[in-house]
Amino acid sequence: MALLSLILLISHLAPVPVSTEAPLTWYGPAKATFEVQFAGNPFDPAENDLRVRFSDGKGHDYERLAFYDAGTFAAILVAPTPGTYTATLIRNGKVLEEEPREHAVVVTNPLPRGFIRVDPVLKNRFNWDSGEAYVPLGMNLAWQSPNIPDLKDMLGKMGANGMNWSRIWANVWDGKNPWWSNSKDDSVKDGELWTPALDRWAELVPAAERAGVSFQFTLFHHGEFSTRVDPNWPDHPWNTAKGGFLKNPADFFTDPEANRRTKLMLRYMVARFAASPSILAWELFNEVESVDAVHDGRWADVESWHGEMATYLRSIDPYHHLITTSSNVGQTGLWSQMDYYQGHSYTPSPLNAISGFGFPRDKPAFVGEFGRDPYDQATEREEIRDGALAGIMTGQAGAGQYWYWDRVDQHNLYGEFAKVANVLKTADLGHHRLARPLAVTLAGPLGADIEVRPGVGWGNAGRVSFVVPADLTPTAFAGIPAYFQSQTGDHKAMMPMPLSFQLPNFSGAGEVRVELNEASTGGGRIWIAVDGKRVAQSVMAHVDKSKVITAPFPRQTHQIQVGNDGVDWVRLSKVVITGVGPVGSAMGFGDGNMAMVRVRASRAFEGTLRNTGLVHGPYALTTFDMVTGESAVSTVQIPESGLIPVKFASLDTVLVFRQK
Repeated sequence: MALLSLILLISHLAPVPVSTEAPLTWYGPAKATFEVQFAGNPFDPAENDLRVRFSDGKGHDYERLAFYDAGTFAAILVAPTPGTYTATLIRNGKVLEEEPREHAVVVTNPLPRGFIRVDPVLKNRFNWDSGEAYVPLGMNLAWQSPNIPDLKDMLGKMGANGMNWSRIWANVWDGKNPWWSNSKDDSVKDGELWTPALDRWAELVPAAERAGVSFQFTLFHHGEFSTRVDPNWPDHPWNTAKGGFLKNPADFFTDPEANRRTKLMLRYMVARFAASPSILAWELFNEVESVDAVHDGRWADVESWHGEMATYLRSIDPYHHLITTSSNVGQTGLWSQMDYYQGHSYTPSPLNAISGFGFPRDKPAFVGEFGRDPYDQATEREEIRDGALAGIMTGQAGAGQYWYWDRVDQHNLYGEFAKVANVLKTADLGHHRLARPLAVTLAGPLGADIEVRPGVGWGNAGRVSFVVPADLTPTAFAGIPAYFQSQTGDHKAMMPMPLSFQLPNFSGAGEVRVELNEASTGGGRIWIAVDGKRVAQSVMAHVDKSKVITAPFPRQTHQIQVGNDGVDWVRLSKVVITGVGPVGSAMGFGDGNMAMVRVRASRAFEGTLRNTGLVHGPYALTTFDMVTGESAVSTVQIPESGLIPVKFASLDTVLVFRQK
């Protein structure tokens, strides 16, 4: 074995040089391990800045950060050029007095697709280095619960069912936080990383790679630095009350020692795990809007911290992994240094919420967590499909991603994701990168009940006046808040007008039903009016867990209103108006050569599609029954009129038209 060559670094703590242009093909990985020991903290680059220079003798030299693992130091190489490389260990930029063993590593196998990027042309889309499109579809997998299989096995199940995305947290309660032991018998040495957490990540990262699931590596979460929302700060080892160095969790974003330790952790994660293409992005924070610093009015500190950590990651990550965070999307300063937007949504209607989420269009965006609130197991399968398809069909960069991974496994809901994956595979969105939402209309019989579910949790009302049936779309309902404010209370500016439904062409009679599931301390008083006359009202008190208010409306009714003139908010689950809606409704997404149309129905019926954007000619049509998972393939001729007659037998159908 050849002797180790010694290389002098220019600067002791200089960032690893990172090219600004990613290659189309990467080769590797290969690992070089050095059985050496040094005095001082092996995790702290101020004491032990270990790096490895990989050289092939042909002018290709690549430097990688080294990491400490079980008494050794190692580095992993994925290189833009194949070949045999000599691995040289460097410590603190100085010539080593004794040479450890040298390694020759071989990198010849190309990574199949490389790493995931933002598309350089279509700025709101993702693709791999190979040019293949990446459309995220999956569910969260944040932590290990005792009632589910090991996360490694769940990743395998996800991949087997067509999922290619997840989110995994570095949290304490299942032993993945490198700064915080969850073991009473194994404490973390001050200033060092907890090796069981690192070893757990060393299991999960390759498991995701084997499964074909790319994930967001969520580094911090709001509870760690919060005393208000899911507070974990009272037990945090950095809390002075626990012997730490931070008196106030809000100071995490500005304290020099917290800053130093954060970068130490980021450096280690990059050194050990960045070579894996299974990492979609470094997610700096989960729901950072809920930390104490934000509640204390210190958004500027939070934004500055995000910018600094993003810059640091970009300076040390040779594989250019994307960087994001999760928060509300209104803080432009927060998102300026992020590669894509990531919002979360919990409302009575994931379909309405995700359809109208309102992301900016300057970079990729999709909903990283969603769930129906309140939860309803009876509709969970439909809600999973609603959230996933709403993200795709409204032009977001990926599906809405379901939060409740434990329920998916317990109730065996993996098949719902497989159904959506089959639709996306057939639509072949990678070859239809310019596809956009379509204003598809569906002509069919009327007479179905309409369900109006809020698309916003706590927030200002958007649109509150609707014409039935013309405005019965998820996007139209997206601005209805679940926290239904009083039009006379302290928060009346959040919802100054009642909900209003115009019925210009409906001649029959029916019933209005308002379903509530919570009330503020002050409670509210909900009323229903028909053509300007109040016909029903009821007080919803704080002690009431739920309430249903109903009122009939006669033939030739022209307007129905639902309002609140109580003290404060009530929580609205849905408004049902019987008999006034279409039997089926459609959403569309396409580019003129391909159209993906989803039709949700209350019963089997025959209807006519228009505005699909498809030109006259023959098309392969794949019809997916999203309830049963069955599909059928046929050939259809799109007439010059663009009117497409279709029979719908399922309550949830997706049609994929592809030009022949």
